[in-house]
Amino acid sequence: MPSLSKIVILLAAVQPLLAAPVLDTSVQPRDAVQNDVDAAKLRSYWPRNENDVDAAKLRTYWPREANDVDAAKLRSYWPRDVNDVDAAKLRSYWPREANDVDAAKLRSYWPRDGNDVDAAKLRSYWPREDAEAEK
Repeated sequence: MPSLSKIVILLAAVQPLLAAPVLDTSVQPRDAVQNDVDAAKLRSYWPRNENDVDAAKLRTYWPREANDVDAAKLRSYWPRDVNDVDAAKLRSYWPREANDVDAAKLRSYWPRDGNDVDAAKLRSYWPREDAEAEK
């Protein structure tokens, strides 16, 4: 019997460890005021004017005219007419009629009827209706 008593004592000691844990599976209602971060409440603790960087305030310390690159000011130092390539000026040196390929002029040398494949002429050899009828 002493061995039976040891087993009973051992089971009594181990039983709480072997028992399944109790989990609370009930759905708890979510309260947005208590659980969510509210930007308006945070703002009341850390207002924007004191803690955040304000672009308007920074502008008063470093105004745009003094510190930023202004395209109009750069243009006054390096005007477009002097430094940039101007298509109109290039046209005056190399006009389109003299240098560019003109489709109308090429047509006068190689007219379509003589040199290009004409779909209407091909149709006269292989009419579409006959090809579809044979299928």
